[in-house]
Amino acid sequence: KDNMTSVPAAMYWCSIFLIGEWANVDFTYAGSRLCIFYVFFGIAMFTIPVGIIAEAVQNAITAEDQEQKMVMAMLGKANKGKTSQASA
Repeated sequence: KDNMTSVPAAMYWCSIFLIGEWANVDFTYAGSRLCIFYVFFGIAMFTIPVGIIAEAVQNAITAEDQEQKMVMAMLGKANKGKTSQASA
């Protein structure tokens, strides 16, 4: 509790806990800021590609739904044309 007095301090200790390499940790101010930068870089490295993939999947689902609606509308118009021709 005493070490995690602020958000940057908590991020620093969280990165140390995630890495698990206590012997290789630089406990200076510059080392802690570099460790926080690594945390942000690691988060960005995984979240940006995941966001791109999720958006692509969402766009594909939306496009498929629109295409399905268009096909149903075309089939509906075709069926209406056939019934009006049959009755005439």
